[in-house]
Amino acid sequence: MKLFVSLLVFALTAGAARAEPPRVITDIAPVHALVSQVMGDLGGPQILIGPNADPHHFQMKPSQARALSTADIAIWVGPSLTPGLAGVIADADATSVALASDDHAHDEGHADPHAWLDPDAAIAWLDRIAEELSGADPENAETYMQNSRAAQDRLRALSAKIDARFATLEDRQIVVLHDAYDAFADRFGITIAAALTDSDAHSPSAARVADVDRLLKAGKIRCWFGEVGKSDALLIAVSEGTETRAGVLDPTGAQIPPGPALYETLIRQMADTIHSCLAGASG
Repeated sequence: MKLFVSLLVFALTAGAARAEPPRVITDIAPVHALVSQVMGDLGGPQILIGPNADPHHFQMKPSQARALSTADIAIWVGPSLTPGLAGVIADADATSVALASDDHAHDEGHADPHAWLDPDAAIAWLDRIAEELSGADPENAETYMQNSRAAQDRLRALSAKIDARFATLEDRQIVVLHDAYDAFADRFGITIAAALTDSDAHSPSAARVADVDRLLKAGKIRCWFGEVGKSDALLIAVSEGTETRAGVLDPTGAQIPPGPALYETLIRQMADTIHSCLAGASG
């Protein structure tokens, strides 16, 4: 009987001592989705920046600071997207995992703040996320790795389908509201002929508006795209009198329910929106 009690106490103690999955916090919904896929049933990350907030000008609220203070790991795109988070995360106890790097160059060789729009970048990020979670929680390392590989396989399959759809289009030139889509465009062979603004933080210059106006009036562009939550009044004005078609893109998944499926849905919907406009314009 004593032996049975001793074994029972040992088993209970060992179970109690078993490490729990790390508490993870993320910056934006696409990163939250990738981390959620890797964590699977082991836990769910928190998200700092809501769908209606601008990550470029994010300012921490007290409730968000409290959430960050309880996290073990903070997984975020990096200071190229959310410069306001850099100092806060550096001061926190959480391990910082900035996913974007200069490997995905944007302007002047700096990390592309919108690199998640390239599924190939997301595939690399899934590896990084799994490695970081495995280091913090070795007991569940195999689960993290398996979940990561499954998510990568789904993204490769999705990318292949998108490649096949765009391969049927001869003209892939578009105009966008602001310079945020290079990662997606480069991956899928889309040409961004112009962006009305270099950043959603600044109003377009008169010269830039005139350039886009001339481009659209020349009939060289079949489609332009606004963005969820941003005014497209100027693009509507400069495209008036042309046959240019319009669409709306959602680069952060603001209109998609948050969760593991958000990232793939975001990429699929962006491809559908661009392809439908270009295909319709050429028909």
